[in-house]
Amino acid sequence: MIFEVLFSDKNKVKSLKNMTSLYLRSSKIEGKFPLIKMEYTHKELISKDFCYFEREGFCFGFIIKNVNDIEKDAKCCYGKILKKIDKNQPYRFWNFIPNINKETDKGEIYKLFNVGRKDAFRDKYGEEDFKKLPSATGIDILNDKLIIIFIAGKEKPKHLQNPNQISPYRYPKKYGVKPPSFSRATKLKSQDKEYFFISGTASIKGHSSMYRNKIDSQFRLTENNLNIMLNQGRINYKKVNFNSAIVYLRNKKDFKNIKEKFQKSFHKLKSVNFLLANICRKELDLEIEMAIIIDA
Repeated sequence: MIFEVLFSDKNKVKSLKNMTSLYLRSSKIEGKFPLIKMEYTHKELISKDFCYFEREGFCFGFIIKNVNDIEKDAKCCYGKILKKIDKNQPYRFWNFIPNINKETDKGEIYKLFNVGRKDAFRDKYGEEDFKKLPSATGIDILNDKLIIIFIAGKEKPKHLQNPNQISPYRYPKKYGVKPPSFSRATKLKSQDKEYFFISGTASIKGHSSMYRNKIDSQFRLTENNLNIMLNQGRINYKKVNFNSAIVYLRNKKDFKNIKEKFQKSFHKLKSVNFLLANICRKELDLEIEMAIIIDA
């Protein structure tokens, strides 16, 4: 049985006997590859909008919520997920956050989301919650609901940071009352495969956004940050079983330029989606994530 996440023109969940598909409303520029596609042996519908799957060594699923108070909604959703995965280790999260850059009376939506996410991790793991933070993406794909997709498992992962960047959980207060809760990448081995997830990566040095309104320079720094993480992952490309990437662009006009640069720099990545999206930092126009599976 298969669980897959696909990009579409509307939100829906389609359940068949041997297939469960989550369709994410999004504005695709190019690419038709699934965000994830995983086999499962057990499925549990926790609630109408919370679906949970298991297979040997892994648990994964998604939760969907209408947004009323993003801080409370984030804490609620993360609290439910972290409770359900129990003693399993968090590996990879995708956070699709509507109106991510919108300013409210309480502050920017993304910063408020980070408060709720941080509170949920702290409630679950205590003061050393930073040791458990998975790789993640926080993005607005022009959706109208908060959707969180997660992968966790039994094996202890190695969460990696970029030496040229400050770890997100150590960001100063200018980025919000509470910092983002994620690592730059996560690597783990389960059975006969190694999994390497690189978080949504952008033009950031230290903790600062670089090259506002300069998309070519943004790509070069993003490319450098990705290569730093790929080098940390020590990828043996001869044994790569699967690889994929998603390129999120704020402006469609940048597509041809960035596609050409991406294909030149990362020609070994074959399954690539280009999506129109609002990046978590309003001053940036580009974000890229990657996933690689290696035969151990």
